[in-house]
Amino acid sequence: MANVVCMLLKMKEIAEQTELEWCKDRTELLGRIENVSKDISAIAIAANADTNVCEYDEMRDEIEQLVTENGLLEQGVDEWKETCMLREQCIASLEKKEAVNESAIEILKRELQECKTQLVQKDHAILSLKAQAMEKVHSHCCANKDTQSSVTQEQGEGMLIEQQPV
Repeated sequence: MANVVCMLLKMKEIAEQTELEWCKDRTELLGRIENVSKDISAIAIAANADTNVCEYDEMRDEIEQLVTENGLLEQGVDEWKETCMLREQCIASLEKKEAVNESAIEILKRELQECKTQLVQKDHAILSLKAQAMEKVHSHCCANKDTQSSVTQEQGEGMLIEQQPV
């Protein structure tokens, strides 16, 4: 029994030593785990920082691209504004020309009407002059016919006188 007790004591001593070694190893492992955890956290932070830097670079590139696009769009808007302004000026000019043309058309219409009126008056005057000339010619002709008739009658009477037996 003494051997059993001795053996149990020895086992207890070995168990205590093993326990101490395990505690020591455990503490050491916990320290190592903590260090690894810190390293992992540092790596994660660094990776996150790299990711942030990478994301920052990507965002900066995107911002630069958007600024460039915005500049191009503003330039396009300015060009469209200029084009619109020129078109408005062109439209205003065309409207002025149209007003001048309409005014000229109205003046020309009035002048044409006056010319037509004058032409009608001249036609009436010409017809009147022709009628007067015809009357003069007719009256002259009639006077000549009357004169001729009387001459012819006188000649005719003379002929009659000559032709009548006495």
